[in-house]
Amino acid sequence: MGAARLSGSSVLFLAFPVLAILLISGCTTGTTTTGKGVTVKEFSTDFSQVYSGEAVTFRVLLKNEGTVEAKSVHAELLGLDEDWCSPTQGCGTSAGNRLEKWPNEPECKYGGSGFNMIPPDPTTGTEGASHVCTWTYAAPELDKGFTISYTAISRVFYSYKSIESKLINFGSSAEIRKLQDSGDKLPTEVVATSNSPLQVTIETSGPIRFWEGKVSFPLTITVKNLGQGAPCSKTGMTTYENMKDACKATVSGEDSKNRVVLKATLDSKMKFMDSECQALASGLLISLYKGENALSCDVEASDLTDEPTQRAITVEAYYEYFTDTETKVTVIGRRTPGS
Repeated sequence: MGAARLSGSSVLFLAFPVLAILLISGCTTGTTTTGKGVTVKEFSTDFSQVYSGEAVTFRVLLKNEGTVEAKSVHAELLGLDEDWCSPTQGCGTSAGNRLEKWPNEPECKYGGSGFNMIPPDPTTGTEGASHVCTWTYAAPELDKGFTISYTAISRVFYSYKSIESKLINFGSSAEIRKLQDSGDKLPTEVVATSNSPLQVTIETSGPIRFWEGKVSFPLTITVKNLGQGAPCSKTGMTTYENMKDACKATVSGEDSKNRVVLKATLDSKMKFMDSECQALASGLLISLYKGENALSCDVEASDLTDEPTQRAITVEAYYEYFTDTETKVTVIGRRTPGS
């Protein structure tokens, strides 16, 4: 049986072989990527118009189109349960003490461990993993002559990370002057960045010139939300494997939204000079305002020699990410046989 009848009124740089590589000669600039991650390829029903009492299955097709493995993926269906859900439809009680229809697939259900999705592998030509989650209802009873249109929302959650690594050029004033006079260039600086919903960029004013064995220089780390959803994180979450449920208000609270954990790994002969930036070594929780934030730090590099050299820095952002995708379905009322 359906619900009650309704009337019409009711890491290190070399550790990332799958990252996109950009070669830059001379001075360093930030890279630009299109944030992806887990995308919804399709969210639909069998029919856009259904009759009251008819079985309806909603399907969401997910695919990992980023460059990082997605962890703890799961999904919810929103916007229908108030009218469509009842104990006889197999609905359970949500964390908010309301009736909720669970996905047909146990791994898609909130409260479990979720499932993982591997990214594409350009070295073998294989695509990223795909997965389908479904929900089956009986359309609510509706009097003959009435129709009601509903907007169903598929909310998908997954743990992800964004990475940028770069090599920074260092050269003594004398050596850089020699290179300029001879027409030569410093070694090519390399930037590697992940294809993720959040973009992380490292900006420096290289090449860094020095005239002693050590030098300090400014560095800016920028995080920008390029996806269509929102990231979440909170204090105590220091790896992307333990980000699950950061976006659930009943678990982590509303304050966890639009927050990420930022972690930086410097070459062993470099260090942050500011106390706030030093916290990046273990993971610093930052907030995004209108989807963006930037952190400026002074960095000290030591044990420099006259020979031009390169030093690596890697910045990672950890978060759970959620996206909403809509589909519409119209319920057409009809007379119950035998009535």
